[in-house]
Amino acid sequence: MTGSDYGPGPDDMDWFTREASDGLRRMVGQFVENQLRDKPVRDRTPVRPDPKPRVDVAGDGVWAVVVDDGVVRVDRVFATELDALRANKDNVDPQRTVRFLRFDEPIG
Repeated sequence: MTGSDYGPGPDDMDWFTREASDGLRRMVGQFVENQLRDKPVRDRTPVRPDPKPRVDVAGDGVWAVVVDDGVVRVDRVFATELDALRANKDNVDPQRTVRFLRFDEPIG
C-alpha cells in the first residue's frame, strides 16, 4: 500500500512543499523582473531647494517691511508675504508695516 491509498504520505508532503515553494519563487522572480522592465530608472539625485529664494516671485513686485517715519523707506525685502509677516511678527512700532510693493512704482 502506498500513501495515496490512505491519504497523502510523507513523500507526497515533501513533493507538495517543494513544488509550492518553487512555484512561488518563480512568480516572485517574474513579478520583480516585470517591474524592473516596465518602470524607467529614476534619477536618484536629491532635489535641493535654492539657497536663496527669488525675490521676484509674482513677477510684478515684492513683499517688504516698510518704515514710514516721515520718509517712507524699505527696511527688508522678502519673496513671500508669509516670510515678511514672520520677520515682522514681534513689531510694536505702528510706523513699521508689511506691504506689497510693485516694481516701477513709487513707495508712498
